[in-house]
Amino acid sequence: VNIYADSELVVKQVLGIYKVKNERMKILHSLVLEKLKLIDQWNLVHIRREKNMRADELSKLGMNKAKSKK
Repeated sequence: VNIYADSELVVKQVLGIYKVKNERMKILHSLVLEKLKLIDQWNLVHIRREKNMRADELSKLGMNKAKSKK
């Protein structure tokens, strides 16, 4: 599985290059690692936002939808 993400911070946290300091992100980070253990082979790549505008649009829609549910 190839995974492309526009957050360099998240990519480096998942790959173990950076530590996760934010408490909320620690929970999400643990969930991601659990799910990745279920996949035999995976690759995570950082894609700059300006190279993937559609993903950036979708992420903003998701954030707005999550905020409206609070």
